[in-house]
Amino acid sequence: MKKFFHRDYLVYYILAVALLIRLLLLFTGQQFVDGDEGVVGVMARHITQGASPLARYGQHYGGGHVIEAYLAAFLFLLTGVTNSGILLKLPIVIFSLLVLHLSYLITKRFASHKLALVTAGLLAVAAPFLRSGFKANGYIETIFFCLLSFYYVCLIIIEGRSTLKNYFWCGFWWGVGFWCFGFAIMYLAILVPFFLVQERFDLFKGKLWLFGGGGILGSLILIIDNILNNKESLAVVLTGENSTLWTRGWLSKIPGNLGRIFTHELPAFLGREAIHNFVVRVPPASWIYYGLLLLAVACSVFLLTRQDFPGKKLIRISLVFLGVYLVIYAITPFAGVSPRYFLGLFPFISILIALLFVSLIGSSVNSIRYLGLILLVTYFSVQTVFAGQMAHNRHVLDLKVRAQADDVQRLIGLLDQIGVKYVHTGFFTKWRLIFESDERIIASCLNLGPKIKKYPEYEKRVERSINYAVVLHTATRHRQAFQEFLRSRRVKHRSKVVADFTVFYDIEGNFRP
Repeated sequence: MKKFFHRDYLVYYILAVALLIRLLLLFTGQQFVDGDEGVVGVMARHITQGASPLARYGQHYGGGHVIEAYLAAFLFLLTGVTNSGILLKLPIVIFSLLVLHLSYLITKRFASHKLALVTAGLLAVAAPFLRSGFKANGYIETIFFCLLSFYYVCLIIIEGRSTLKNYFWCGFWWGVGFWCFGFAIMYLAILVPFFLVQERFDLFKGKLWLFGGGGILGSLILIIDNILNNKESLAVVLTGENSTLWTRGWLSKIPGNLGRIFTHELPAFLGREAIHNFVVRVPPASWIYYGLLLLAVACSVFLLTRQDFPGKKLIRISLVFLGVYLVIYAITPFAGVSPRYFLGLFPFISILIALLFVSLIGSSVNSIRYLGLILLVTYFSVQTVFAGQMAHNRHVLDLKVRAQADDVQRLIGLLDQIGVKYVHTGFFTKWRLIFESDERIIASCLNLGPKIKKYPEYEKRVERSINYAVVLHTATRHRQAFQEFLRSRRVKHRSKVVADFTVFYDIEGNFRP
C-alpha cells in the first residue's frame, strides 16, 4: 500500500483527476464549437479525405491548428464521425495534460518535488488553463512547446549547462511554438536578452547562432508559407492581429497600458472566459484569484531577499518572466486586444502561487500554517465556481455576439426544411455551419468586418448557386441594415427566425449581398 501511494506516483493521480475534470466539462459545457474551431474541424475532415495541410487553411491559422487537425482526423477515422466537437477537442485536452506534466517535471528538477506536486495540483483545476484546454485554436500547443524551450533555458541558466546542444534545442522548440501561434514571440523577446547577458553580449558566439538557427528550423514551415502566400500581411502571422509588432508612441503608452493591465486585464484574464475577449465587469472570484497572485509575488520577492531555499533560481526566473512579459505586452499592439496573450504566463503564475502555499503551510508557526490552508481552500473554491460555470455554459462567441451553443444545429434543421444548401453569412457562422453539417451546407463569408482571406472553393460554390440564403445574427446591426436594404429596394424575399439567426431566402432576382 505504501508503494502504491509513493510520492513519485502522486503526479499520476493528479493527472488522472485533471483528466476526469476535463472529460466531465467536455461532455457537459465545452463540447460546442465556435467559428475558429470549425475551421480546425473542417481541416481534420479533409485530412481524412487525403488533404495534407502544414500551415494556413484558407484562413490565418498556424501549426497548432494543424497539429489539432491531424490528431482529430485520427479520431474521426477511428469512429467514422467527422463533425463531433468532442472528438475535435479531445487532442487539446491531452495536450493540456502534457503541459501540466511538463510543468511538474521542470519544477521538480529545478526546485523541489513538493513545489512540483502543488504546481501540478493548481494547474489541474486552474480556470484559464482549463478553458484554454478546450479551445481548438493552437494555444495549448504553443504553451507546451514554449515551455519545452524554457526547460532548456533552465538547463543553461540554473544548471550552467551552456552547451551548443542546449542552445539549439531551446531555439528549435521555441520555433515550433512560434509555428503553432504568434504569441510565442513574447517568449523570444525575453529569451534574447537573457542569452545576450549569459554570453556577455558577444554576438559572434556560436551558441547564439545555434539558438537562432534552431528557431528558424523549428518555424521553417511558417517561414516558407509566408514567402509563398503571405507577402503582404506578414504582421498578421507574427501577431495574430492586423497590426505591426510595435505601436507608435509606445513609450508614452506604457504607463496607461500597465495601469489597465494591473487594474483590469490581468484580473479579467483569471476567469473562465480567458480566451478571446476581456470581460467588461471582472467577477468577484477573479479578483480573489488575482489577490492570491499578488500575494504570491510578494511572498516570492520576500523569500528571495531573506533566505535560501530549493528552487530559488527558478522562482527568480519566473518573476523576471512575469514582469518582463507584462512590460513587453504593454509596449506592443497586443495590449488590451485579447486575454490569449497572457496564456504563455500561466505556468509561471502557477509556480509562484504554489510557492506561496508551500511556504505558508510549511511554516512552523501555527497561525501562518492555518492562513496557508485557508488560502489554499480559497483557491480551490474559486476554481470550483469557475468550473461550475463552464459546466453550465451553453453559449459560444460569434465574434463579440454571444450565441446559443446549439443554435447552428437548429439553423441546419431549418435550412434542410426549406431546401437550401448554400448560404451567405458571417465568418464564424460560416465555419460552424460547414463543420456541424458535415459539409451538407456550404457557406460563404460576407465581408461584414475586417478583410479576411477567404477559402476560395467554398466562396465559388456559393457564388455559383441559384438556391441560396443569407443568414445573419438577429441582434446585429448587419441584420438590421440588410433587412432595411431589401425593403428600401423592394426586393421580394422570405425570412424566418430560428434560434439566434434570421434567414433570408427566395430572394428575388438572384440578388447577392
